[in-house]
This record gives sequence, structure tokens and C-alpha cells, in this order.
Amino acid sequence: MKTLLKTALLLTVLSPALASAGPIPADCRTAINDFITVQSFVAACPYIAESEIRTKTRIRHIYEGLARQSACQADPAALAELRRKHPAAQVFGADGKRHASRVEISAYCRNQRPELARIVRQYNPEDHR
Repeated sequence: MKTLLKTALLLTVLSPALASAGPIPADCRTAINDFITVQSFVAACPYIAESEIRTKTRIRHIYEGLARQSACQADPAALAELRRKHPAAQVFGADGKRHASRVEISAYCRNQRPELARIVRQYNPEDHR
């Protein structure tokens, strides 16, 4: 669990690199969406995130992959629009400050868990679950 909190801090470091300048290319859009999904899971669904990710090595692979892909530049307005359209924004608000109910958080975690599993598999291809 402590590892997930450390990785949440890493996400805050990576976030400015995602928001530099220029329109968002498709591969960057995917990386940013994955970044937001992992970030929201670590914050809202720590037990599910921990059970899906399971090891420090897997979480490191995810963040290393996201860091490589986050080198692309993005227009801040386009990035803000992408964040507003992400499923996490519907639950937590576009600024992340909305206080969602337990029911909303539970539904979000349940509905988005397959997406987290896909991200874990994508960045850890050598793992066969």
C-alpha cells in the first residue's frame, strides 16, 4: 500500500510533462488516458489497484512506460478537455475536488477495473496471469 502512495507522488511529477504544448497525438492521448486511469485507481480504489498491480516491479513497469510515452507535448487546453471527458472526471469532478459518494466510487472502481487490468497487461507483457 505504501508503494502505491509513492507512485501517486510520481504521477504528480509526471503530470507537468504531459501538459507542455501542441495538440494531442493519438499515442499520447492513450498514454494520458492510461495515466489518468491509474492515478484515479490509486487514489479512489487502493485495494483494487493493489490487487491488480500486485508487485513493485509491475507498478514500476507501468510508470516507466507512461514516462516514456509522456515525453510527447500536449496543448494545455487539449489536455484539460481530455481530463474533463475521462470517466474519472464524472465521478471526482474535472478538478478532482468533488466528493463522490461511496456508491459512486464503488461503481467507478467496479466498472473501470477491466481498464486497469488492460493497462497492467499492456505495460507488463512478460507477465501471464
